[in-house]
Amino acid sequence: MAVSRAQIAKVALRAANGQYVCAESGGGRELLANRNQIGVWETFELIELGNKKVALRASNGQYVCAESAGGRELVANRDQIGRWETFELIELGNH
Repeated sequence: MAVSRAQIAKVALRAANGQYVCAESGGGRELLANRNQIGVWETFELIELGNKKVALRASNGQYVCAESAGGRELVANRDQIGRWETFELIELGNH
């Protein structure tokens, strides 16, 4: 899927425990919310796909995937954006 630079933003994700989501080894492995600072492994490219759909790309260039289309772990080990690598972005306002 071709994506323009205008559709890509750098983001970090903070979990309810106050720690940042990390793609272990920069990608290719699982995602964990266990880091106290934002670094390269805690930085993702948020790719807007349209219709409130997004994909996340880890620092190794691979995409975050919800294994089995959800219900299992998140991993950053996919080379292309497909259904399992597509997420709905829900804006919560100032929560």
